[in-house]
Amino acid sequence: MNLLSFLFLFTCLSFFSCKPTPEIPGFDQESWKADREGCQGKRAALLPLLQAKEADLEKISTTQIVKLLGRPNKEELYRRSQRFFHYQISGGKGCEEQQQVVYRLRFTATDHLIEIEVLKK
Repeated sequence: MNLLSFLFLFTCLSFFSCKPTPEIPGFDQESWKADREGCQGKRAALLPLLQAKEADLEKISTTQIVKLLGRPNKEELYRRSQRFFHYQISGGKGCEEQQQVVYRLRFTATDHLIEIEVLKK
């Protein structure tokens, strides 16, 4: 395979493998982003809307997630260049609530979302 064919194939695969950032009806991004530690209960109220659309979130990139949900509260690097984004749903720093709930997203080394979990601590 010559270089030109390889570049054409790579460009086509890159173009068609991208998914647009999904639209989630009723999801208020500004409220989600404003309740950064989950103290106001806005993230907890919006979580069911996200959970209902988890299939639409599969294989989107970290950039698209940040566009949708804002910067994560915590970012964790894992083995084999995998990454976890943690979004505080409730019980964050400065909250009166004791139980912490975290929405955790796992990304592959190729920057695709592969796993979503709600963790209660």
